[in-house]
Amino acid sequence: MLAEQDRSYLERRYHDSLLRAETATDPGIAKIHREFALQYERRLNDQGPSLRVVQG
Repeated sequence: MLAEQDRSYLERRYHDSLLRAETATDPGIAKIHREFALQYERRLNDQGPSLRVVQG
């Protein structure tokens, strides 16, 4: 179970990543922000391991 402080941080980062993906002008950068958002969402839902670095 996530501590409230951790949950708040992850929710904030999730929404920030979605916004950045929507407003990015470079498709590659938008993809990276969508990946970040997906990882934050998974962590919030406890469906996956800790956040990971996506290369490539």
